[in-house]
Amino acid sequence: MVVVNGNVEPGFENVKEAFVNNFIKLQEIGAACSAFRQGKKVVDLWGGYANQKTREVWQADTAVLVFSVTKGLASMAIALAHSRGWLEYDEKISRYWPEFAAQGKGEITIRQLLSHQAGLPYLDRPVSLDTINAPDQLGELIARQRPLWEPGKYHGYHAYSLGWIESEILRRVDPNHRTLGAFFDAEIAQPLALEFQIGLKGKRQLSKLARMHMPNLFRGFLSVDPRMRQFLTAILKPWTHTSRTFMQSMPRADVNDPAFLMAENPGFGGVGTARAIASAYDVFCRGGQELNLAPATFKAISEPSPLPREGDFDLVLKMPMRYSLGYMKPHGKIRFGSSERAFGAPGAGGAFAFADPDKEAAFAYVSNRFGLNMLDDPREVNVRNAVYDSL
Repeated sequence: MVVVNGNVEPGFENVKEAFVNNFIKLQEIGAACSAFRQGKKVVDLWGGYANQKTREVWQADTAVLVFSVTKGLASMAIALAHSRGWLEYDEKISRYWPEFAAQGKGEITIRQLLSHQAGLPYLDRPVSLDTINAPDQLGELIARQRPLWEPGKYHGYHAYSLGWIESEILRRVDPNHRTLGAFFDAEIAQPLALEFQIGLKGKRQLSKLARMHMPNLFRGFLSVDPRMRQFLTAILKPWTHTSRTFMQSMPRADVNDPAFLMAENPGFGGVGTARAIASAYDVFCRGGQELNLAPATFKAISEPSPLPREGDFDLVLKMPMRYSLGYMKPHGKIRFGSSERAFGAPGAGGAFAFADPDKEAAFAYVSNRFGLNMLDDPREVNVRNAVYDSL
């Protein structure tokens, strides 16, 4: 029996039907989805199990690890720093962080970093949780890293490293020298009353957390979107950028381990509700007035950044991609929102969230059944399409 709770506004009943069908037809375990239109919440649904083994039911305030969906919220923090005049997107990182210039990185701009063009998708030395919890040590490790390609020539998904580098830049420009997780909590989560954290704090948050359920890799590979197969094949080859980025940059860690969840990983470690994520994107899709986002910053986020000189093929994800200021943009066969102005971030396992400035709409889907489709997971797409049918 599928237990789904929450509500939808009149005209969005088909979204609930699509959400329920994910449990019936696509073996969803536990999930939540939320959508806003012009500042009004029109979809807020949750259902299934927060923990399949114990049969703990997913509640209204159940939070879940959303992996790289975190990148979108982390980039909101960088956007606020830009709005406050603390940094410029086209300025060199080394202006704010002189040590970063080592090993030929002196010319890399913040825009290139946020567009995954910096050539730093992984570090030569694996990063431990102890290092992540010691920002000075992590910053020194990043500063000593050489680019793996000429910055600006190619792009390749900076799965883990993007958030670490963003956080160190923010520590350098913030007058209070806060990490990105601390800045996000004080300047975005608290003012907007968001149930979202980058680095869990306290046992109470852990008690409300859904347990991630990992897939059967063989069965998952057979059912994965064909676009992902080159990526998944590359992961199995230890010499590739893909494998080194996803399999060798971090020590093997249980994603349900409190130590992992409490570490600040702004690129992939955020925990929260679909409602909170969609609410943050709702504010940003309408120009960010609640956070005093500058119009120039909003315009910059909405526009696509220039592609690298050698084109749109991502050396890590092994498919054509387009990025802008920390976000994924609609491009080629990757379509979401109403136009190229939409911006968002997918998460490993099937989560996705984005803003659509044209419709002043925001959407988020999260799940605790880890799927192998990093992009366009059928569960998320079903619900997203139902929302847009209603819009």
